Amino acid sequence: MEEVHRLALELEALGSLTHTKTQLSLIALLKGELERAAQFAADGHALAREISHPLYTRTYLSLHASLTENYAEGLRLGRLTLDIPMPRFGVVKAHWAVAIAYAGLGEKHAARRHTLAMLEMARESGFVGILTWALPVLAVIEAQSGDAVRAVELLSLAQNHPLSPTGWQDAWPLLGDVRCQLEGALGSAGYDAAWARGAQLDLDETVGAILCAEAAPAVEC
Repeated sequence: MEEVHRLALELEALGSLTHTKTQLSLIALLKGELERAAQFAADGHALAREISHPLYTRTYLSLHASLTENYAEGLRLGRLTLDIPMPRFGVVKAHWAVAIAYAGLGEKHAARRHTLAMLEMARESGFVGILTWALPVLAVIEAQSGDAVRAVELLSLAQNHPLSPTGWQDAWPLLGDVRCQLEGALGSAGYDAAWARGAQLDLDETVGAILCAEAAPAVEC
């Protein structure tokens, strides 16, 4: 019985360490420190496999893959994670990872679907800061859909909102490319005007309008 208890305590400790590694990976990624994020994610994933823990860690591996432009691998890992029953916070992050991968692959409709799912769940759960994580993905989708002005407004809100982490945005090559394309399409004056409008947007109102426009389930418009 003592041996069983000891093993249980060891597994609990390893489970806690796995969680810590994955959270450190997320923090590093949001700061734009992609190599540190990848190492923490790999360590957490190895621990999870060792103790047969549900592999939520694939979300963090997916995010790193996509932000380093390996979108096919990011999509594969993200979709695997969505198949695992997990708390709502985990589902939100998995939808985010899958949305980024689809956006990188140019699959704008699939990217929008997962971004809306992420937004709806985050808003219902009161994850206010996490709403900002979706904005750069939506900006890419709007740019791919031909709405350059809206894309710039969303990018500006993502860059200027006080709860929005910008390190990962700066580290995502696709987002930098999209910003250059948008400035070329709108010209400096048009780009600056849209940027100024975006900086003044209210986050909750903007997200609410996006969900209503897309007729997302369970959203009161």
